[in-house]
Amino acid sequence: HVDHRKIVTIDGRVAYCGSANFGAQYQYRRPFDPTKGAKDEADAARAAAEPEPWWKWHDGFVRFEGSIVRDLDKVFRERWRLGGGADFVPLEADLASSPRGVRVRSARILKNEPSSRPNEIREVFVERILAAERTIFIENPFLYHPTIVETLLAAKKARPALRVTLIVPARDWNPNKFTQDAQQHHYAAYLKAGIDVFEYLNHFNHLKLATFDERWAIIGSANLNFRSLEDDKDFEACVLVDSDEFARAIDRDV
Repeated sequence: HVDHRKIVTIDGRVAYCGSANFGAQYQYRRPFDPTKGAKDEADAARAAAEPEPWWKWHDGFVRFEGSIVRDLDKVFRERWRLGGGADFVPLEADLASSPRGVRVRSARILKNEPSSRPNEIREVFVERILAAERTIFIENPFLYHPTIVETLLAAKKARPALRVTLIVPARDWNPNKFTQDAQQHHYAAYLKAGIDVFEYLNHFNHLKLATFDERWAIIGSANLNFRSLEDDKDFEACVLVDSDEFARAIDRDV
């Protein structure tokens, strides 16, 4: 079982949760140019003996403040102890600071771990897809779990005016060709139903984001595949955010 979660907590004050790893693909000394192919950029860097020989990935974290920091730290502590780490005193959320950025109505941790319990992340995705009345936006590098595919098609059929937009990697920049085949298998059904599908070009798109009705957002580590969404596979963590401002910013900027 892979611990696929991506969580950082700092002093009970600030937390980061998202889809980015700590790896060479993220060690940018200069921002990547989205109009240039990652392979071309890497080849040029090698030829010039520059310190950026890696393909650059499109990815990100969300910064949180407030009580959600304590909740994310608790998720880390549980996994740390399960892996044999020494116990430590959980952090107390620093609620006295003045959070920057957008305010939210609520933020709730969604997590999955190897167990017999239903996968909470899968269940909430299904719930939000079926509840959406106006828009669904999903950006994910591995989007082919049958439950998600079938629920998207069912939601679009039930509400033809629902605008559904999917962003997935393009084949030339996806390091896993088998998963590319798996998600491309559903393109015909999406297009026939009126669902828009876009392939992100030039760099591998590793972002895992979703918004619903420009109000609800899900961000975190979970792919929409079998390993992330089955009941007994990998460790995953996401945050369900209720905020019009936050969701609209994702739809606008991403």
